Amino acid sequence: MNAMMSRSSLSQTYNLLQLVTEPYRKPAVLEDLPSQKPLLLLRDEARFAGQAPRWEHFADTASGMEWVYAKERLKVFTLPLSFFEKSLDQRRKSVLAEMTAEGWPNETGI
Repeated sequence: MNAMMSRSSLSQTYNLLQLVTEPYRKPAVLEDLPSQKPLLLLRDEARFAGQAPRWEHFADTASGMEWVYAKERLKVFTLPLSFFEKSLDQRRKSVLAEMTAEGWPNETGI
């Protein structure tokens, strides 16, 4: 989406990074997209294999990604924009479950 730009603004860079970081809020850049078409993702399978746990929220089956092309180490996927909302909801639920298991909130409300 932004690979050809040589000088992205700091705010634009921050917004784009929200697409690939762990989901804590809906990425702001989604508001700037002109349509609801899926994103096109390129993945180097050799590099991804060593980093897979770090990117588990982009697991093929859980995310709704669809494989559209592969050649040697490169795979191309489409990712529906609905992924971000679903991922965010799953993350909220897992954090809440973790907090509940640890006794949060406690009697002081903290």
